[in-house]
Amino acid sequence: MILKFKYLKLLVIALTLFFFLGKVSANNSKLLYQKQKADSISFSDSLLNIEYFTYMNEHIVFHHEKNVNYSDRILKFYESSHLNVKILLWLVGYFFLSVLVLILIILIHRMRDISRTKCSDMLKERYSELVTSLVFDDNPTIDLPSLNSELLNSFNFDVFLNVLEDLQMNISGEYGEKIKSVFNNTELKQQTLLRLKSKKWHIRAKGIRSAVLMNFVEVEELIANMVNDPLMIIQTESELAAVQLDKKNPMSFLSKLVTPLSDWEQLTIIDTIKRHNIYIYSLAQWLKSKNKTVVVFVLRLIAMLKQTDATPKIMELIDSPDEQIRYECINCLGQFLTPESTIKLKKIFVDETVENKMGILDALSKSNDVKNISFYNEVMNSEKNYNVLIKTAKALNSIEDEGQKLLLLISTQNKALIPIINHAKDSRI
Repeated sequence: MILKFKYLKLLVIALTLFFFLGKVSANNSKLLYQKQKADSISFSDSLLNIEYFTYMNEHIVFHHEKNVNYSDRILKFYESSHLNVKILLWLVGYFFLSVLVLILIILIHRMRDISRTKCSDMLKERYSELVTSLVFDDNPTIDLPSLNSELLNSFNFDVFLNVLEDLQMNISGEYGEKIKSVFNNTELKQQTLLRLKSKKWHIRAKGIRSAVLMNFVEVEELIANMVNDPLMIIQTESELAAVQLDKKNPMSFLSKLVTPLSDWEQLTIIDTIKRHNIYIYSLAQWLKSKNKTVVVFVLRLIAMLKQTDATPKIMELIDSPDEQIRYECINCLGQFLTPESTIKLKKIFVDETVENKMGILDALSKSNDVKNISFYNEVMNSEKNYNVLIKTAKALNSIEDEGQKLLLLISTQNKALIPIINHAKDSRI
């Protein structure tokens, strides 16, 4: 597709130049014609007659020359042509040559794709029968050495792996284990190992995929060492593979991670954990990581998994100078509030940023605890930010009786807060 796009660009450029030079040549021809017409008016009628008869004589002689061949006429025409005409002729030739080359490339690619598709279909049918025999027959009569030699070919390897993948998605238990034994007893295992050690990134990506597919746990350490690869795709694939292959500690790769962990990578890891129902042990050890993105990710995981054992370390980390880490700590504590964490959140409220104040109010309002009314009252009387005041008023309004009575009292004492309180009480907002 890249080659097709490249030649299409060349064709567009050639057509543009063809049109421009054609227009320039036409204008020059028009000007030359007008000049010749103007000059001819000044000649006498006799001179015109002489020139006319001379031209006709030359024209007749030219057309009756028998010894001049066609190629010489073309060459003569080219040599006597204006520079713009010569450029135009070259562009026309280049245009047609490009069209021919493009058509040839498209035909070659099309024929190759058709050939590969047919070959893939034939191999898939054949390998499906082989795998079915290896999995379901007690005494399969398969020539494994011959099959292994076939799998040395990258194309055959990919087709065979796809057959195993399709079969494994629909089979589990004893037959699922037999599929893994097919992987171990054929060239697939060795080829996967070689792919993981390849210097080409797309080959390594395929190796990671086949290792995860066949649960090749022996290469978990090798894959985990790729988490700092310069290429984002290798980073992501190796992280996801490490989570699935490391049965004892799926998040151990975080200890090796030096590069930033993007939001997209975090989302894909969380999605993998949910889809495969992977059990995650205590994450508190990585709250001291020097990689900020690892700390942020771990805090989000702790909040999602509600790992309350990490509360003491989160209480320490909430005093971090980094605003984002403090925000994630606030959100994390809000998922499993304790009396100690509630006191800590109230204590840091005054010195926090507006965004973190909003986070603290969100965390405290989840409990609708009457004990927080006095704190909300202080915020309503001291806070200047409009959004924080609305959030506080909504928290009070969610506490029936005592909270709503306090809002009524505040509205009578401070008329400036009446619009804010009315806004908080409006159920439409």
